[in-house]
Amino acid sequence: YYAYQAEFDFPLFAATCEPLAAPEWFHFLDTLQQSEAWRRQLRQMMGYLLWAGYNLQKFFHLFGPTRAGKGIVEKVVQDLGGGYHEMKLEAFAEPFALENAVGKRLLVISETEDGPSEKIMGNVVRAIKAITGGSNKSEVNRKHVKNISVRLNCKIISDGQKRLRLVDSSGAVTARCIPLRYTISFLNKEDKELP
Repeated sequence: YYAYQAEFDFPLFAATCEPLAAPEWFHFLDTLQQSEAWRRQLRQMMGYLLWAGYNLQKFFHLFGPTRAGKGIVEKVVQDLGGGYHEMKLEAFAEPFALENAVGKRLLVISETEDGPSEKIMGNVVRAIKAITGGSNKSEVNRKHVKNISVRLNCKIISDGQKRLRLVDSSGAVTARCIPLRYTISFLNKEDKELP
């Protein structure tokens, strides 16, 4: 595991443009009590998830204790992203798992605590490699309609309490995953004043 591996800065604002104020967002980030390096990685992640390009071949995994703020970040990205499909790792075993991901900008893989079972590990790794691989097409099975081979132009974000463990002999999935670790739980200490 290596933290803060993302080194793909790109300008989000013109040099003469000031970023918009977002006091609730910055208050939320302050409550997380994370380092500046962590916040920088979060900004990079959000910028990449909103950016139209797919050539960096990265996906993101948010992990840490329950009630740490992972879901809030995902919800913000979902609301900003322009269409998403949410699924669990186990869904990759289902024949129509990616049907609803066609045409979406974001694929959210939630609650990855125990990782995929050995039975579906290959399906998960193949799908993530195809989606993050740039020009790779995925065979998408569709219910009662002809299957299609299509480039799924969506970014991937996953979440769980533990770091995502995927077995891939090529090492491609590990190299493409950028983890973002949350360290503080707000279980029974939630900020009820956050909107």
